[in-house]
Amino acid sequence: MPSLFSRNLLLILLTVASASVQAATCKTVCAQQQDWIQSWVFNGRTETVVRESLQNQADQKLKQMEEACGLTAEQNSKLKLAATGDVNRFFHEVAQLRKATKDLNQQDQNTVQEAWTLISPLSTRLQAGLFDEKSLFAKVMSSTLDEAQANEYKKMLREQIERRHHALVLAMVSTLEKHVPMVGDQREKLIELLDAQPVKDVKQQGLEAFVGYAKLDRVPVKELEKLFDKDQLTVLNSLRERYAQIVQMFR
Repeated sequence: MPSLFSRNLLLILLTVASASVQAATCKTVCAQQQDWIQSWVFNGRTETVVRESLQNQADQKLKQMEEACGLTAEQNSKLKLAATGDVNRFFHEVAQLRKATKDLNQQDQNTVQEAWTLISPLSTRLQAGLFDEKSLFAKVMSSTLDEAQANEYKKMLREQIERRHHALVLAMVSTLEKHVPMVGDQREKLIELLDAQPVKDVKQQGLEAFVGYAKLDRVPVKELEKLFDKDQLTVLNSLRERYAQIVQMFR
């Protein structure tokens, strides 16, 4: 039978071990709580993975430009440097935000809101793409490509957007038919109407699904009245009203 001393010693050892486990767990959880950037901006990915993804995006963009309009070695080099500059500037902002948010308490609602206010613009920019019209890449491209190259590249981008929007319109119409059964050539004529409506190309995560509704919002009511009966129009108008605020982002 264990002596009183042995039992006490065992209890002490168990207490110390439990405290060590709790301390290690707390350290891990706290570190996770402090990394707002990885959770909210990187969607759980590591910085290394995000860097690789951005580099792949830059390489793909350069490949598309090469195919669309051809690039000299000098142009290619300048654009690569510009893309690297955009990526480095982004991660410099990431580092600054990490410093600003590392000591914030994730359990406090006001602190969470404060952190999100600081971080959300960075998250939105990453989702939209770093190499947009405000980027260093775009500025260098504007000053590097000649007029013919620029026109060919713009043409390629327009065609890409048209293909992507057409696919989104088809998906939206398929969903729409669950609420508005269509007969005859209504479906084909609606797709033609939607494809003809210009909308802003919004790449923010979760918004692409509303491209079709943004186009529907721009179709003149008279055109819809020619195509659909009263009951169908009632459902269509209710959908237009439901998504009225969201589609404003495509104007």
